[in-house]
Amino acid sequence: LSLKTGRYDDALERHGEALGIQRKLLRSTTGSAQLATAADIADTTTLIGEAEMKRGRYRRALSAFESALPAHRKAAAATRRRSSARGGGDGGAGGGKGKDS
Repeated sequence: LSLKTGRYDDALERHGEALGIQRKLLRSTTGSAQLATAADIADTTTLIGEAEMKRGRYRRALSAFESALPAHRKAAAATRRRSSARGGGDGGAGGGKGKDS
C-alpha cells in the first residue's frame, strides 16, 4: 500500500522488514513451503526494486531486480515441473491447440 500511495521510504522499510522475516522462514522450511517462501522473497525483492526506482535510485533498483530474477526463474521452473508431474502438460507455456491453431 505504501508503494501505491507514494510513500516510498515507508515501503522500503516495510518490505525490508518482510524480507528479513521471509529469509528466516526460508531457513526453517522444506519442500513446497520452501519454494513458496523463495517466491515470496523474490516478490518482495521486486517490490523493493520498484520503490528504489520510484525514489530515483536506479542502481539500487537494478540490484534488487537482478537479485530477484533467479528466484523467480526457480519458482517458475518448479511450477512447470509440478504441472508436468500432474499431467498438466507444459505449464501453460503454449504449444497446445488454441482457437487460432
